[in-house]
Amino acid sequence: MECNTRYLDFFLGALSPAGFHGYFAQLTAQPGLTPFLIKAGPGCGKSTMMKKLAALGSGTVERIHCSSDPASLDGAVFWEQNTAILDATAPHTLEPACPVAVEQVVSLYHTLDRARMQANAGEVRALFGRCSCLQGRAARYLAAAGGEGRPLAGKTFVLDCAYGAASAFAPRVFRRLGARVVSLCCGQDGRRINVGCGALHPARLCRAVRESGADAGFCFDGDADRVIAADEKGRVVDGDQILYILARALRAQGKLPGGLAVGTAHTNTGVERALAAEGIRLLRTDVGDKYVAAEMRRRGAAVGGEQSGHIILADFAATGDGILTAVMLAKLLRGETLSALASAPLLPQVNRSVRVRDKVRVLGSERLRAAVARESANVERLIVRASGTEPLVRVFAEAASRRAALRAVERVAAEIAAGEA
Repeated sequence: MECNTRYLDFFLGALSPAGFHGYFAQLTAQPGLTPFLIKAGPGCGKSTMMKKLAALGSGTVERIHCSSDPASLDGAVFWEQNTAILDATAPHTLEPACPVAVEQVVSLYHTLDRARMQANAGEVRALFGRCSCLQGRAARYLAAAGGEGRPLAGKTFVLDCAYGAASAFAPRVFRRLGARVVSLCCGQDGRRINVGCGALHPARLCRAVRESGADAGFCFDGDADRVIAADEKGRVVDGDQILYILARALRAQGKLPGGLAVGTAHTNTGVERALAAEGIRLLRTDVGDKYVAAEMRRRGAAVGGEQSGHIILADFAATGDGILTAVMLAKLLRGETLSALASAPLLPQVNRSVRVRDKVRVLGSERLRAAVARESANVERLIVRASGTEPLVRVFAEAASRRAALRAVERVAAEIAAGEA
């Protein structure tokens, strides 16, 4: 039988200059679309069910992949049928705004085989026990990466765990290393993950550092693969500064192969220049941690990362680990303050997104190309690119002054909007 299905594959959300934007909220607000919100715990076959339904679909089917487990689906959208099936359980909890009238709520807990679960209760308990042991092992591994003994003794750190995965590890790891810990937003609560807290909203952390007199603070995102820091003065230290600090430290330890660090197109030019002054070359990739990781593997680089705080330390992990990054930063504070270490002079950056009907047509416009060429003469860098998941064209500018960067972005954005009129 001929298959007429066209598959589009996306991740659940993306980090933008304005913060994290998930796809589910956009979908549930789509006029005429009926969302089926699946409520169930692990082992109920949510992903398997969505894969099978996607395989049976016709027309355009969007498969929404889990960012931490790309082989698993968090949702499937069937546009010809105006239907979406979404995993509405933690950590991407969704509650219906208009249950039954708009959203349909489906519970899969009843699909668990009660008799078999009870017959295998011992094995189930053993598996949960093993999970707890693995968490303890992970905490010990992260602590071991921080060095022997109690290297953080006498230091105080504020840890904002964003009600997510870091709650189970970060405070335990820092205390094991001897630190005094002030905990914020700890406890795993799917309804509150990243809401006004964590790496996406560091203001709370900065305030807590100032009020507590802590040596520094670290805030993680929901799945703890990213971290943003606050120095002892309560000022944000973003992923660009963290990359600068760790690259310098690794070079001083003789652990920076080729004198290379890997960033992205959005890595601040100030960091690039500061690294160059230390004899370290910054390699740039497209925005996205997967591109950073691929370039690091290709070049044998020891450290790479994004402005968002997704930092990869290749000697310890193949992907970003916010707690590991925080431990490595904290170790460096035994003789210096974080404000002194985060000394790369950053250039002002401005980002803007413009909604368009046809990204390909817009980017091919001669008028837009002329505008970009004209404005590029007035800034350090000007980048115009299409969003990979939305009908948006993103404009990024970096300049010696925020005013110059903003003017360039506004003029290019105006040219794009004029072409859409």
